[in-house]
Amino acid sequence: MSRREVLGVIAVFFLASSFAYKVAVPGREFSFPKDHFSHPDYKTEWWYYTGHLDTEEGGKYGFQVTFFRFGLRDRQSGSKDQPPLFTDLYMAHFALSDKRTKKFLFRERANRGYEAKAGAAVDRYHVWNEDWRVEGKEKSHFIHVRDRDVALRLKLTPLKPPVLHGQNGLSQKGEGEGRASYYYSLTRL
Repeated sequence: MSRREVLGVIAVFFLASSFAYKVAVPGREFSFPKDHFSHPDYKTEWWYYTGHLDTEEGGKYGFQVTFFRFGLRDRQSGSKDQPPLFTDLYMAHFALSDKRTKKFLFRERANRGYEAKAGAAVDRYHVWNEDWRVEGKEKSHFIHVRDRDVALRLKLTPLKPPVLHGQNGLSQKGEGEGRASYYYSLTRL
């Protein structure tokens, strides 16, 4: 392949789509529970749960369950006649630490967002990757994760309202406008 052809391929890659994602800027008004739902006009978002568990049998555990959505619309060409096959990549992480035995377990999944394999709803709080999921019903969050010989099923209900990080929920990640994320936490679940 000639140098000119290589440069042409690179240019097509960067100019493949005119789609531009929104960026996090000051002034957002949060609205809960709607802000738990997916925001597909932003490139990256995540739903992250960590905590400590004590079982009725005396077990003590630490856990982490995270779902990620990475937007790909800015990297794909498409038209009304032939839209892209998928617009998002979804990843999920699950970790469990047994505090008594000092054992650590980690599992992950990655799927493209088509054929209902993975996704995040925009009209309700429901994020999934295969059979792993987190969803909101009334004021509670339900986590369902099962992988091989381990399962985690939790009903978590916030005892406090959401806490906004940074400046009114804008968490700056670097210098310049848009190098930030909207960020909040639910503590005391």
